[in-house]
Amino acid sequence: MPTALTNWLKSRLGFVSLLREAFDRPIVGPPRWSSALGHALVWLFVLEALTGFAMANLYAPTTRDAWGSIVFMEQKLAWGGFVRGLHYWAAQLMVVLAWAHCLGVLVVAHHRRPREALWWVSLGTLGLMIGAAHTGALLPWDERAYWITVVEDGIIQGFPGIGTGASRALRNGPTAGTPTLTRMYALHTVALPALIALVFYLRGHLHRHLGLGQSSASEEEVTAIAETRSWPQQTLRDIVVAVTVVALAIALAKAPGAPLDGPADPSMSDYPARPEWYLLWLFRLRKYFDPKRELIATAVIPGLATGALVLLPWLDRTRRKLNAGQLIGASLLIIVGIFTGYSVYADDHDPVVRRGRAGAAVRASAARRFALDGIPPEGPQDLLRNHPSVKPRLLYEQHCGSCHARGDAPLRDARGGRSSARGPALEGFGSRGWARAVMTNPDAPALFGRTNIHFMPPQRDLSASEMADLAEYLYSQSIEPGDPAADAARVRSGDTLFHNQCTMCHQGAGDLTETDAAQREAPDLTRWASRAWIRGQILEPAHPTRYGSTNEMPSFSDELQGRDLEYVIDYVRSMRARAAPSVPPPAPRRE
Repeated sequence: MPTALTNWLKSRLGFVSLLREAFDRPIVGPPRWSSALGHALVWLFVLEALTGFAMANLYAPTTRDAWGSIVFMEQKLAWGGFVRGLHYWAAQLMVVLAWAHCLGVLVVAHHRRPREALWWVSLGTLGLMIGAAHTGALLPWDERAYWITVVEDGIIQGFPGIGTGASRALRNGPTAGTPTLTRMYALHTVALPALIALVFYLRGHLHRHLGLGQSSASEEEVTAIAETRSWPQQTLRDIVVAVTVVALAIALAKAPGAPLDGPADPSMSDYPARPEWYLLWLFRLRKYFDPKRELIATAVIPGLATGALVLLPWLDRTRRKLNAGQLIGASLLIIVGIFTGYSVYADDHDPVVRRGRAGAAVRASAARRFALDGIPPEGPQDLLRNHPSVKPRLLYEQHCGSCHARGDAPLRDARGGRSSARGPALEGFGSRGWARAVMTNPDAPALFGRTNIHFMPPQRDLSASEMADLAEYLYSQSIEPGDPAADAARVRSGDTLFHNQCTMCHQGAGDLTETDAAQREAPDLTRWASRAWIRGQILEPAHPTRYGSTNEMPSFSDELQGRDLEYVIDYVRSMRARAAPSVPPPAPRRE
C-alpha cells in the first residue's frame, strides 16, 4: 500500500522533483487560452501585492481607525484613491478569472487522470481568491463590511455542532469588533497570500510535470513542442489576456473606483445587508427555504456541489472528448455564474434594497464630507450620529422608520409575512395633501389601513371645494413662525365646516354639533402637526385626547429626550415638503 501510494503521488504530483527540478522541464502541450487565464491571475496577484503593500503602510486595523485611514488615503494622498481602486478591482477580476480558469480546465479535460491534482489546484485557487477578496471587503469597516459580518455570522452560527465555535473563531471574540478586524487583516495580508503563492507554484510545477496535452514524448519532441507552444502562440495569448485584465482593472480604478460606505454603525438597521457579489447566489438561495430549513441552502446544497466538483476526476473516468462528468462540472460552475448574475439583477430592481442603498449613499457622502474637518476621537461613527445636518434623520430612522414606512413600501416582508411597518406613512404629514388623503380614504394601506384605527369613514359627502377648505384649516393648525401662511378665506370656511361636522367625533374646543363629549373619541386636532402636537404624540400617544384605547404606538418618553426629541420633531415637520401618499378611492358604499 505505501508503495502504491508513493507511485500515485509521484505520477500525479512529481513530489520527488518538486524542489529540485521544478522549472527544469519545459511545459509540453498546444497553446491554450485557459493557460493564459492562469498567467493573467499571476500578474493580477503581483499587482495586488504591490498595491496592498502601499496601503498597508497607512491602514489601521481597528474599528475606530480603519474607516478613517481609508478616507485619509483617498482624500488626502495623491493617487491614494486610484491605488485602492486598483487593489479592489484586481481582486474582483481575480475571482472572475479563477472561475473562468476552472471552466477552461474542464473544457480541455485537464481534470482527468493523471491531471487530477491540476483540477484540485484550480478549485483551490478559486476558493482562495474568494477568501482573499472577502477578507479584504471587511477591512474598511464601513456599513457594508459590518453588515456582511453580521449576516455571515448568523449563517455560521446555524451550523449544528460547529456553528458556535466557528463563529467565535472568525470573530476572534464574543462579538464583532477590533479583534475580528485584526484577524481578517492577518488572513488577508499574510495567510491567504502565502497560500495563493503556493498554489501558483504548484500549478506551474504540475504543468511542467504533467504537460498540457501529451502524456509522453521523447526529449526531442518535448523541446520542439515546448518551443512551438511558448513562442509565439502561447506567449501572445498570455500577453493579450494579461494586458486586457490589467487595463480593465486600471479603467475601473479610475471610474467608478473602490466603494466605501459610511462608517460601520450597528444602529443603521435599514442598511440592505448583503454579502459581496460572488457570494450573493448563496444569500439568494436562502430565500427559497423557510428559517427551519435554511441549512439546506447554506450547507447541504453548497456542500454537495463542492463535493461533486472535488470528486469530478473520479466521476469522469472515460476518455471520450465530452461526457456526463464533464458536463456536470461545467453545469455546476455555469449555474453558479448565472444565479449570481440573477441575484445581482434582482437586488438592483428590488425597491427596498434600492431605497436602503440610496440612504447608505447619502450617509457615505455626508461622512466623507464631514471627515475633511477631522474625525472625532470617539471614532468616525460620531461624524453622523451627532452632526445636526444628519442626526435628525438618523434618529427618525432608528426610532420611527420601521413602523412609519414610505407610502409605497410593500405590505409583505421578504419572507411573505406581514410587514412590521403598520403606522401611516409620514411623507407630507401636516400638509394639505396629507389631510386630503385622510379625508378621501383613511383606511388606505399607506395611512391607517394597517392599524387598528378605523373609526373615520371616507368623507364622500364633501365637495372638492369643501375638502380644500378643511385641508387649509388643518394646515393652518400646524403653522409655526417662519412657515408659509395659509389662505385666510379658506381657513375661515374650513373652521366653520370642521366645527359643524368634524367635532361630532373629534375632541377639542368649539364644537357646534352639540355631541356628548363622552362620544367624541377621535383625536383633538387643535394645533395638529405643530411642534407641540407632534411632541405630545411621541411622548403620550395613548393619551385620551389622542388615540386612547385604539393606540398601537409605544411611548418614546424614555428613548427620546432633550435635543434628540427636538431633532425628531424637526425631521417630522420637514417631511411636510414631500408629496403625500397617493391613496386609492374608497370601496363603494354599501346600500
